[in-house]
Amino acid sequence: MPATVRYNTFRLLLLLVVGAVCYIAGARGAVLLALALIISLPLSFVLLKRWRLGMIDEIASGKASRFNPVSAVSNRIDAANRAEDAALDAAAQRRAADGDPTAP
Repeated sequence: MPATVRYNTFRLLLLLVVGAVCYIAGARGAVLLALALIISLPLSFVLLKRWRLGMIDEIASGKASRFNPVSAVSNRIDAANRAEDAALDAAAQRRAADGDPTAP
């Protein structure tokens, strides 16, 4: 599992646990949500440090790019452009070999 997914999963679980504790303590509605967010933020900063650092290392090393859908689409576009350029170059070479005066 990628470190980014793992870290965010643990953050969500921590938010749910804190929310459950606040609910048991009597908080309801918007107050429950606000308390859960306010309390879970510093807790996640302290308790999830190892996973956060792992996520940062993964992003910095470039391992996260294989999980990035934008990079995947960009890589496919680049591959299609290279294939098109190769086809155009091959066609130009064939025209030049046939003696076509319009060949570059």
